[in-house]
Amino acid sequence: MRIPDRASMRRRFYLSCIAWSAVCLPLVLAGPRAALLVPFVAAVGAVEYLAYRRSAMRRAKAADAGLDRETEEAMRACSWFYASLEGEEASNFERLAAAFLAGHRITGVSGVEVTPSMRALIASSAVMLVFGRPDWEYDGLGEILIYPGSFADDGSFELTGERGRRSVLGMAHHLGDVIISLPHLLGGPGAALAVHEFTHVIDGVKGADGIPSGLRGEELARWKRTLDEAMKQGLPGDRPLPGDPPPSPVEFLASAAEFFFLQPARLLRERPGLYAGMKEVFRLDPASCPTSPGYGEEPPAGTGDSPQAPSFRPRRREAPSRAFRGRVRRSSDRPESRS
Repeated sequence: MRIPDRASMRRRFYLSCIAWSAVCLPLVLAGPRAALLVPFVAAVGAVEYLAYRRSAMRRAKAADAGLDRETEEAMRACSWFYASLEGEEASNFERLAAAFLAGHRITGVSGVEVTPSMRALIASSAVMLVFGRPDWEYDGLGEILIYPGSFADDGSFELTGERGRRSVLGMAHHLGDVIISLPHLLGGPGAALAVHEFTHVIDGVKGADGIPSGLRGEELARWKRTLDEAMKQGLPGDRPLPGDPPPSPVEFLASAAEFFFLQPARLLRERPGLYAGMKEVFRLDPASCPTSPGYGEEPPAGTGDSPQAPSFRPRRREAPSRAFRGRVRRSSDRPESRS
């Protein structure tokens, strides 16, 4: 994820011109009648570029302005990841969060008032996922809707309180919007809910398959192998019953991202192969950071589990942020559930 600058807008302008020429040239060669469509194609291209430029300039301006004090303080309290950053990296995270909030409106539904704490939790979760991948963008993401409770996933999106009616806590809609239940965002599962839904967006809201849409070549092939093997093992704490259907790759990736960013030490300890694969995918190494949840903790005697509810506040800022910026070379629902 990058902050738009003059160079990127200039590149986009040149690409738009090339695309316009590629469409218009055959029309001109086809004869006078077909050539009548050239002004229409040019107008469509101009509108598309101007819309992009307006959005890019708005995001760049927001990044330069930075976060307001309330949102910045709330983000430091709710995100161990952001609180671990220092200097230029902390400044870059803040700029990306400000640009994200400027580019994606957060709207409260049915009387929900959007607060700095909500904005901070949503923005920090979204930026954390792409912080190690400057080439990844939330291009398919539209509006973020905050519902006052769980809602039906039958297409009505109505608030539910009826027994027997399937409801969800969050959803990444195929049209690009993300819907999140407020009580579960601010309470349990909290940040995990936001991470889960934004991982679906990175996966690809229209063609999700458990493989982030930004992966290419050998990197993609390695993640496919890692995903196949990891799904056979399951995630930490999984205890499937006989006859249970196999996990969905889409939901597996989103749930694995929760562990990777919010319980990294446990994932590394119990599923080291999956952790290594996600480390390469996200180009981050959160388990190596002393302020990450569960760092240095041992599982209770007689179990393979670590504490279930990590604190999202940093313990101490005792190590430089680059400790977990592990750059990896390219060579190398049920009822009341998230979806």
